[in-house]
Amino acid sequence: MTENTNNSEAMEFVGLNSYLQMKTHFPSARVKKLLQSDEDIGKVAQATPMVVGRAVEMFMCALVEKSIEESAKSGTKKVNVPMLKKVIEQNEEFDFVHDVCEKYMGNGKDKDKERE
Repeated sequence: MTENTNNSEAMEFVGLNSYLQMKTHFPSARVKKLLQSDEDIGKVAQATPMVVGRAVEMFMCALVEKSIEESAKSGTKKVNVPMLKKVIEQNEEFDFVHDVCEKYMGNGKDKDKERE
């Protein structure tokens, strides 16, 4: 194995480790309610809310881990919205969130003008 492969495996393990240490979880009842709020979704199997909740938790852990790495690279101690957007745009695994990112975060320049 190459050193790069070992580093990515180590990062995956760190992400998994932080996920395993997490003590808060999404309540299944709320996830089920959110799923059923969509007209296209009918009945929901009993295990579905738990699986969807875990998937969301794992996604959030991965996004936070990558954002922390990015903040360390840039020398800042805070994770901010532009940094989250940069992480989402730079990582293929977050491609499914790119459209949502554009919709709610915009290009950043318009938001700065609104604040002035």
